[in-house]
Amino acid sequence: DPAHRPSSCQAFAEELQLGALSDRLEAKDRAERTVVMPPREPAAPPVAAGHPNSPFAGGPRAQPTPFPPASAPAFAPTARMRPRGVRLEMYPLLVVLVVIVVVVLGGVGVVWTLAERADDQGGPRTAGTTGAETGEFTETAEDPADTTAEAVSITRVDPTASSLTVHTDAEPGTVECALLLEATGDEVEGDCRELIVEGLHASTDYEFELRIHDSGQEPIVDRFSTETVLGDVFWDCPLSRRYCETTNAEIGVGADAERERIIGDAVAGDQFRLHCYAETDTEITPRGEEEEGYWDYHPGKDASNLAIQLDYDGEVGYVPFVWVIVEPGDLDSTGPLAEC
Repeated sequence: DPAHRPSSCQAFAEELQLGALSDRLEAKDRAERTVVMPPREPAAPPVAAGHPNSPFAGGPRAQPTPFPPASAPAFAPTARMRPRGVRLEMYPLLVVLVVIVVVVLGGVGVVWTLAERADDQGGPRTAGTTGAETGEFTETAEDPADTTAEAVSITRVDPTASSLTVHTDAEPGTVECALLLEATGDEVEGDCRELIVEGLHASTDYEFELRIHDSGQEPIVDRFSTETVLGDVFWDCPLSRRYCETTNAEIGVGADAERERIIGDAVAGDQFRLHCYAETDTEITPRGEEEEGYWDYHPGKDASNLAIQLDYDGEVGYVPFVWVIVEPGDLDSTGPLAEC
């Protein structure tokens, strides 16, 4: 009787039933059928002789057993359940899925990296952007002092006798700068790619300052020297002539263009470093009639009211242009000198 089975027998029976159920499901999935064999009939117990008082005289009588065996199942049991494997025809699909996942993840990684680099480099702000969270249009002004921009550097300084050109590595039309010369008070503003200051003195040392607009960059300070221009004094003044004897054939060097104050003397053949030229109120003609007759003190030179500023023993001095040669091929030319 199943109701009187011990617990150990009952558990064994349930295990057998679960195993059988698993095999059934697997068999159904593979569209296979299992031939069920009928259970073997247990051997008949020995028959005892009929009791005279038995209602079935002479009939066989089964001997009771303390633990009747469990009834055999109607199908062949198995020891354990086998896991279901992956079908061979599914491998190509799995490979395709893996490739798609790898490609998608790789693309996300590239986009993420580019976004981070753009944030680190401080991309330009636009006049109008759409908020990602609110979806509203917002105005963002450009930062007037973009400290994330690359610093501007001077690549070349080109001085002439009367000018200075400063070149930088800034892209044309992108950065505005100011070039200042404190000694002269000159200031030029414009495209930082190239700035030119004109009207400088020749043979002179300068210090300039380059300021980069709309930037947190510190001003760049540098020094330069304009080209040296030399001039020779020429005055054909023989001591045999009374005027030349009186002046000892010397030309007075003035502290100013009008030579109201004389700081020294120059004679024919002296050479000086020249700076610039200036106009005066006095025009000098280097020839004319004198007591001894007509004399040309500087042949080929025209009358002039100009004075040449020069370096006179470390001081600034002035000599009339009619007694100075700047361009030997053109006696009336001031050459590369600018006006003082």
